[in-house]
Amino acid sequence: MHNESQNSPDPHPAPENHTHDDFWALDDGLDKASSIPGAKTPLADYQPLDTDALEEVAAAEIDEVAAIAPATTDYPAANAASPRIEKTAPVDTLLPKDDLTLDDDFFEDDPTDALAEKFTPSSQSIPSPASAQQAADPAAADKLVLELPAEEPEVKAQPKKSISGLEKICLAGFAVVLVSCISYGAMAIKDQIPSKVVLPYTPALPLEGKLAVITEVESYWVDPSVATAVNLNTVHAPAVSIELDSAASKSGALRVFFYDSKDNKVGDTKTVAFTNGQFPNNSNKALIVGSNGFHSQSEFDAYRLDTNEVWSVRIFEAPSRDSRGAEFQELTRIQLTKYSKE
Repeated sequence: MHNESQNSPDPHPAPENHTHDDFWALDDGLDKASSIPGAKTPLADYQPLDTDALEEVAAAEIDEVAAIAPATTDYPAANAASPRIEKTAPVDTLLPKDDLTLDDDFFEDDPTDALAEKFTPSSQSIPSPASAQQAADPAAADKLVLELPAEEPEVKAQPKKSISGLEKICLAGFAVVLVSCISYGAMAIKDQIPSKVVLPYTPALPLEGKLAVITEVESYWVDPSVATAVNLNTVHAPAVSIELDSAASKSGALRVFFYDSKDNKVGDTKTVAFTNGQFPNNSNKALIVGSNGFHSQSEFDAYRLDTNEVWSVRIFEAPSRDSRGAEFQELTRIQLTKYSKE
């Protein structure tokens, strides 16, 4: 059949004995005709090809080739169902770490075969949670369920619990015990504090001792310049004036102590002797001044205004001024007045 197609007559036979010179002559004729108006070109004798005849020849050749070539491929019909590709292993299966280890002869042979062998999923691979769920429930394989974490329940503020009756009773009892302890402690401390004795400004006169009989006692504050052996910083010094009964008094000595409002001894001890009711100044009357007192006028003014600030004077007698301390007997203790003689 192929030979017959080669011997079939050509519907458009080419002119015989055409050479290259003929084509060049045709080209020259075209150039000349284009430059001469009204000239006849060689294309005037050109006959166009018959396209219908060419299409018939092409169709005949296609049929001839189709008859000779054997059918090698069966194409499915357009409406045929696509074959189902079955999975041999889950896509999201994790590969064990040991299966990913490459040997020394990894690339000795064919690299493609080595890669395919090394990265083939093992039967001992760890399935994913989705794959395990599909294996347990085949019906769920066709459904993709996205499980979201459950929302945490909203924590509501619990209402405050009211105090029960038993708790109220316990709190009340605790309060009573606490108040009782505080009251008892305050009373115990108060009992330990010595009560303040209200001292008289003058004792009951005459004040009779074993050696001296005092007929008059007067206390006040004086300027330090009226006495000797007084602290230089003192601006006001305590003083006491004592008068003896010359006829009733014997010989001996009087010792005087001055105390502040906190019952602390202030200054030095003053001792004066008497003989038959007469002091060394040959008089039955003597002025005894303390060696210390107030160092500022403001302190002295505050003392005079505060009724709780009380200074006192203690008077003792003994056979002589050289007698031991235990031999001096107290005659009286009086309150020092706040009167100033300056």
